[in-house]
Parts: sequence; C-alpha cells; structure tokens
Amino acid sequence: MKRTITLFGVAVLSVLLLWARVPDYPDFCDAKGLYYKFYRDDVSGHLLDGHDGEVVFWGLFDRDPQESFTKLKKLVVPAKVKPARNMGGDYEDPKTYRVTAIGDHAFQGMPALEEIVLPEGITRISPFAMSNIPAKRINIPASMRHVYTGLFVGYDDKWEAVTVSPNHKRYSAVNGLLYSKKKDTLWVCPQAHPGAVTLPATVKVVNEKAFADSKKVTQVQLPAGLQKLGDKVFNSSSITKVNIPGGVKVLPVSTFAFCKNLSQVTIANGLTQIGEEAFMYCTAMKSITLPASVKKIGKEAFYGCRSLKDIYCQSAVPPAADIDAFKDVKDCRLHVPAGSEAAYRKAPRWQAFFK
Repeated sequence: MKRTITLFGVAVLSVLLLWARVPDYPDFCDAKGLYYKFYRDDVSGHLLDGHDGEVVFWGLFDRDPQESFTKLKKLVVPAKVKPARNMGGDYEDPKTYRVTAIGDHAFQGMPALEEIVLPEGITRISPFAMSNIPAKRINIPASMRHVYTGLFVGYDDKWEAVTVSPNHKRYSAVNGLLYSKKKDTLWVCPQAHPGAVTLPATVKVVNEKAFADSKKVTQVQLPAGLQKLGDKVFNSSSITKVNIPGGVKVLPVSTFAFCKNLSQVTIANGLTQIGEEAFMYCTAMKSITLPASVKKIGKEAFYGCRSLKDIYCQSAVPPAADIDAFKDVKDCRLHVPAGSEAAYRKAPRWQAFFK
C-alpha cells in the first residue's frame, strides 16, 4: 500500500529531512506557556522551507504536563502568536508570527486532549506530531499541502474522525473518513472510527492500509464501481464480512491477512488474482467461493485458515496456485464444476485435495 509509491516516498522523505534539520530547542513561549520554533538551519541560522515571520508549533516545554493543560480536552492552535518570553536570550521580541507547521510530539503532556483544531495557514504536520496522544478528532485546513495518513493509525487506536475544510483542493471528508477531493479515492479510515462504513458510490480506489488495524469497524460496504484495493487494506482489522465487486481484478498482498473475525467473503465474477497472503490467518473463515474469473492464487494466500472446510471453484480450468497457497489448511473439501474433477486431480497443488 504505497500510493503513487515514488511520489509518496519522496514527500515523506522530504518531510522527515525537514524536521531533522529543525534545532531541538524552543525559541519562544506564548502567554499560555506553549512554545514555538523558527524554521532554522542548525549551522547557518537561515530560514528553512519557510518564510520570514513563520514559526512551528512545538507544544509544551520539555513535554512536561502543566496543570493548566492536564484537563484540556480541546486545543485550538493559534494562527498567529506573539512571544511572551524568549527562551534563548533576554531581548524582547515585539513581532507577531504566523504559525504554519506542527512539530514532533507537539501534543504530548496533554493527557485529556480529545480534539485538535488547526488554523488556516498550517501547511504541514510532522509525521511524529500525533504519537502517543489521546486525541480523537482533528480538522485539516485548506492550507495543508499534504496529509500523511499514518497520522491517524497506530497511536493507541484513539483517532475516530477527521474533518476537512470544504475549500481544500486535494482532500475531503465524509463521516469522519479522509477522501480525495472528488471522492474517488479513500485515503484512510481513522483507526478507532466506530460502526459500519458505507463508501460513496464515487470511490474507485481504496488506499493501502485504509482500514488496517481498525478495531471497531466490522462491516464495510464497497461500491459496485470499485476498481482497486491497496496492499494490506484490511490487514488485522475486525471486519466480519465483505463483498468484493467485480470491478476489482486483484486482491493484493495481505488484503485481509490476520482478519480473525472475517467469516463471510463474497467475491463477484471479475476478480482474476488472489495475491500473496491475501487471506492469511483468517481463522473464522469456514468456506469460500472462487468465481470462474480467478486465474491465479499467490503464495500463502490462505495460509493458516484452519477453519476453512469448503472451497468452491467455479472455473472448469484449475487456477494456477502457488505450492504454499493453502499451507496449513487441513481436512478441507474442494468442490469443482461437473466434468472438471480430472483436471483438478492433475493440477499442481489442487491434486493434494484428493489425497
């Protein structure tokens, strides 16, 4: 799951390099005790990827909880800030600065925080800004250039919803999920998003890991016009049943791997390939029907599906199956079209079902 892999990789690397070059000391605090840093190169002191008058929101000094912030549930990051005290010298700074970025671990030390409100003017967030915080909701202003979807997964399963400014040129949100502006791509479902999900009919692509590790979403209604699922899109999620529409041609790597509650899978005719580890350790799955369109089954596609007892192949021609496609699947019955049993008995890997 690496959307436009090369461009995405370059974008993330650029962000990481930017934050790596920001000096690890606070430049000034505001009247509330929150502090800010300048875009500055460690050696030259010149502004880095920012403009004069811009600063980075950096949170609490030393990340230590302060009494005024320990019970704070909603934090509004200011669009502009005036220094109350300078942390690197004794001079007074009369200027007002625009806040245009969020720095590493900026919200630590706020143990009750549930909602973060970002102002227009914020152009980027550090990939590590949201680590180890309890926040559940955040907005994306129109000024945000790129949204790193990893912000909303992997941090104690807290994120429930994201909202997006209607003026944003690249992103939108529906019912707390992050989409492209045209709603033809689902980027991510926040990891703690509750309830069943129905994707808009306009969605053609579901991004890699969009529902990965989701613990509260048990059902996802995929639209009839869907064309592509990203790698690991439901990996380790709590999904219980799914219908895969005919426009999806490939189930990529680890699509449903470790979905231990997945018991009902319906695949429309049109799917041609089941990728490597696609259903690995789907231990609740008892049966599956493979439509006649399926031509290839990848390595360990059904590895560890120990409850799988019936496989219904609708193709008279045995799909090409990796030798380990059904590794650790035992006492399973294979059902094939009338008149095709001889072909399956001779086909590599399938012949093991007749022993």
